Amino acid sequence: TRKESSAASDVYKRQVPGAPTIGTATAGNTQATITFTAPASNGGSAIATYTATSSPDSKTGTCAGPAACPITVSGLSNGTAYTFTVTATNSAGTGAA
Repeated sequence: TRKESSAASDVYKRQVPGAPTIGTATAGNTQATITFTAPASNGGSAIATYTATSSPDSKTGTCAGPAACPITVSGLSNGTAYTFTVTATNSAGTGAA
């Protein structure tokens, strides 16, 4: 019979985290602060970072996990309407927005 090592088994079980849920985006002078809720699943590995991305312009901001934390996205244009997505990244990769 074949026996797997626990290290190989742990790697196999890890998956990318689920999608965070955005709460609010608060406008500032050339920036916005995005709040969100951590995903229900971390994919079996602690979340290392969260990234918020603006549309338009694809400007990004990050914060360190594993807990959800406000993210500030800078370099935005005052008077422009933006939408944001947030992703979570763990050792397996980046999950859905």
